[in-house]
Amino acid sequence: MEHYYHISSKRFRLKNGEIVLKPKKAGPNRAISEPKIARTCVGPSVPHCLIAVGDLAVSKTHKIYVYRTKNPIKGRNCIGVVDAHITQERWACRATKFVLVRTIKVDEELFGHLRQLYGLGAPHGFTCQKEILPLLKKYCKREINES
Repeated sequence: MEHYYHISSKRFRLKNGEIVLKPKKAGPNRAISEPKIARTCVGPSVPHCLIAVGDLAVSKTHKIYVYRTKNPIKGRNCIGVVDAHITQERWACRATKFVLVRTIKVDEELFGHLRQLYGLGAPHGFTCQKEILPLLKKYCKREINES
């Protein structure tokens, strides 16, 4: 069991410093080929979450809200998510408490990294994701003290 992260371009209304995210069968950052299984998509780190959504959730003017599970959970392995071997995406398939841990203002550097993923499908996207992930890890370590 471990803590996982979830990112969103939406700032959720917190109650007592937390939000309960309920699994959904559809979401704005899911590929149409992904199964319609109710879940909240989570990752082991902020860079992994960023590489999972790529350019879909960001623009130069957006902020990214970073939520972390309030308590450690057992993330469920993905089914039918073609890039999970890179993103290390897991699913929270039950209502799960999250806390807001930081807000990232999308700057030119971050936008530049994520923009490279625009419109890439498998397998070309995999190569790009693998190349960008280390850059995002360095960026997050430097800019938001996150590995």
